[in-house]
Amino acid sequence: MKKSRHIKVGRLLSIMLFSLICLTVNAQKLPNKQETSLRAPGNIKIDGKLDDWGGKLQVYNRATEAYYTIANDDDNLYLVVHIDKPYIINKAISGSITLTINNSDKKSDENCPAISFPLLNWQSESIIRSNLKKETKATDSLLTATSKELADNAKEIKLSGINGITDTVTGTHTNKFASFHTYPLFYLPGGYYINAHNNYGIKAAATFESKWGFTYELEVPLKYLNISPSRKFSYNIRLNGPMYKTGKPAAGYVVVYIHRDGVTKMQDQDMVSPTDVWGEYTLAEK
Repeated sequence: MKKSRHIKVGRLLSIMLFSLICLTVNAQKLPNKQETSLRAPGNIKIDGKLDDWGGKLQVYNRATEAYYTIANDDDNLYLVVHIDKPYIINKAISGSITLTINNSDKKSDENCPAISFPLLNWQSESIIRSNLKKETKATDSLLTATSKELADNAKEIKLSGINGITDTVTGTHTNKFASFHTYPLFYLPGGYYINAHNNYGIKAAATFESKWGFTYELEVPLKYLNISPSRKFSYNIRLNGPMYKTGKPAAGYVVVYIHRDGVTKMQDQDMVSPTDVWGEYTLAEK
């Protein structure tokens, strides 16, 4: 019985190691940022899954340690981000992912349209973070439960610099409500908040897929971004990391994770310091 168990564990570790090697090789072949135009797939569904994108993305950015693709159709701009490293996933859920658009093609995020998602309260973030620590031995049921925890609690989108949209959420993340003080590791100053299910056409979703990969999708109507069809613009994708209510990174915030190779590693500075990528993009035409 023990021998059979050891064989199964050995096979599982071999499969996991092979998957990690494949991801690493694939990442090495991809460009560090996307600057080519791309039409979005037809009938795209914003559900936090990679199937609409053929299971692969255009870029692996080494600063953020994330895969991503930017695309558009006639009406919307799309962003999809995929992360396969547990401590980077935690960074994304602790401080959200922010997309900023500068339509004058300058590398500046001052007074520019910006969208942040997912926004999680401390309790939900802690549950997901705890489950991520177990990912080397997790069951499908734990993966499903973690995705449900994410979906049930990531119900707000933070916006700034977008005209025509006002704060519509009387929730836990805005600094106007005392309850946000119970979540000291997440606070992004300024901006306003809308429900993830809204009437503005701004859609965002995130989930955990097989092998504990985290996928995030965003759809934003072009009319809110003031992008000209033939003009190049700059975009910024930033993993904020956890922040205190001062808006400053949570210095000294240390997290221990067990990676897929079974090696325990401690992350600190990479976890709390924002990482980002700037790129330039021109809307793809038919």
